[in-house]
Amino acid sequence: MVDTVVCSVEIFWEDSWFACELVRCLYIPHVEQALTSWLSSGDGSWALGWALGPSITPSIQAHVLELACKPSPGVNLEAIKAAAASAAEVQWATKDSCAHGSTITAVGSPFGVMSPEHFSNTCVHGAISNHWPGEGNTGSVLLMADMRCLPGMEGGPVFNLEGQLVAVTMLPLHSRAFKAEVPLLMPIQHLILARAAAKKARLLQTNTAALRPASTLRLASNHRSPATHLSGGDGSEAADSCSASCNDRVVTLRQSEHVLWAAAVPSIVLVSVLGGGWASGIVMSEAGFVLTNAHVLQPRDSRVPHSRGSASHPASVKLRLTGSAAWHVADVVYVFQHVLDLAVLQIRAVPTNLSLQAAVLQRYAVSGGQRIAVVGHALFSPDRNMQPSITSGNISKVVYSHVVSSNGSRSAAMLLTSATVHAGASGGAVVNADGCVVGIITSNARHSASGATIPNLNFAVAVDALRALWQLAAQPKGITHTALQRLDIKDAALLDIWTISKPPESPFAGGGWGKLRLQGSARLAELLSNNRLGVLLPSAGGADESGVTSKL
Repeated sequence: MVDTVVCSVEIFWEDSWFACELVRCLYIPHVEQALTSWLSSGDGSWALGWALGPSITPSIQAHVLELACKPSPGVNLEAIKAAAASAAEVQWATKDSCAHGSTITAVGSPFGVMSPEHFSNTCVHGAISNHWPGEGNTGSVLLMADMRCLPGMEGGPVFNLEGQLVAVTMLPLHSRAFKAEVPLLMPIQHLILARAAAKKARLLQTNTAALRPASTLRLASNHRSPATHLSGGDGSEAADSCSASCNDRVVTLRQSEHVLWAAAVPSIVLVSVLGGGWASGIVMSEAGFVLTNAHVLQPRDSRVPHSRGSASHPASVKLRLTGSAAWHVADVVYVFQHVLDLAVLQIRAVPTNLSLQAAVLQRYAVSGGQRIAVVGHALFSPDRNMQPSITSGNISKVVYSHVVSSNGSRSAAMLLTSATVHAGASGGAVVNADGCVVGIITSNARHSASGATIPNLNFAVAVDALRALWQLAAQPKGITHTALQRLDIKDAALLDIWTISKPPESPFAGGGWGKLRLQGSARLAELLSNNRLGVLLPSAGGADESGVTSKL
């Protein structure tokens, strides 16, 4: 434990400021142990705290303050009491309420001291991305979230779809090597157990429960009013417009966003290439066929995505299934040589006791704006034994093939998504709300001047191009090299999609509009290339052990 010194603390709540005093300091040893374990293991590229701020020690993050406050003169005391009574009705979640992939809403005050009326009680939607340590949703000390958290949201409550309090926001983990931040959450069970232990031991004064209405309001957090409206209590009439807006959004979330992204997790494998780091893959059949990206298997100094040499397959490829610590040797069945960034692997001599869950493809057409998640082994090195991470977003754009079929339709060739994609996610699945595959991640964009990746601008091969592979994998004889060669054709129209080229000449090319179009195309090509005009670089792909993003 560390000594805690609290000077002057004030809380902004229900449009009023409150002077506070310390009731107790709760120490959560499991949190300190988990953070210490994370920072001392793996590749050593991670630190605790915001990327733009100083690093924090695990011992500081493992302490939670419980404060008591009294209203200032002139405050509407009745409204405050009603809000406190309603907040006391909020249920504290059980252990099974933080399942992998479950939808959550965090409430906090980013930069709140600067202007509370603007930032207080800001709502952020997201999902449980992963757990540490351990597999599944039991026994995990820390939760990793896929949310856009900002400084100042630490200590804020996190709710599930049912409005239950499931966690408290913590400082994030950040990696300077990956240029990434991962929000951390403390499951509410740790606070329940710590408060019960403190009360039982009589180490600190506990006259009343922290969340019960009383003449002195005791707050475990400074973000309480949204809980009033999540519970539907009697204090709703006293709510300010910010809290009401939060309530509206959370109610909408409850009604329409029950998702089953985690259903795809057992079908995602970790791909390890000797000397090439790691990536992700998707199980296609119980016979051990796995789909990943071709660039994962090619030499790391190669940069041209459409000139893969068939003789450069890695000597050793290993796969690890979700929920297992065992590695399985895999054979390279085929690496696509032309447009599509795909490769097929097969587990060598699949053990009879090995349970493989094949991914299911979405049967209907992909649509722009569709809610999706990316499931893959991004950021976290294999030695951490993590499950695949889940990051949510939507289909930003569907790019269709130029070829029109006999029925007048065009198939989807490329998907752009807004989900967060980092190194290691190459070969991961883009899944819909039912956990069905709509695409396979291949790359995200890299700014050519700075070298910085753009995590929320990424690309995927659409499910329409994958259906033939799944059909072959389902056949008794499985996938053969010859069958894949027939699919791997030189398609000029498809190649045009997967490269950035100049737009067709406009009849107004001699005027200002034509020049603007050409300038815009060149600028986009520069944005998405790395000194190669018109070539997309998959910077999401297999990360090496030093945390450096791979390139094509």
